[in-house]
Amino acid sequence: EGEGGYMTNALNSFTEMAKDVGFEELYALVMPMNESSQSLLKRGGFVQQGTIVKEDNRELLKFIKKLA
Repeated sequence: EGEGGYMTNALNSFTEMAKDVGFEELYALVMPMNESSQSLLKRGGFVQQGTIVKEDNRELLKFIKKLA
């Protein structure tokens, strides 16, 4: 078990598995008010890369992590 909470460990495990099977990058979409998920992604090495506006006009923040 790694350092951090359950979600930190889950994100780190998922990232490592994705890298092991050949993914070059991962992205996540997060609601602007969800600060805990944003913090988790930042701790996991994700960087915010702008926003996306959904069909219903909801804005989501886009986070990306390069694996290669």
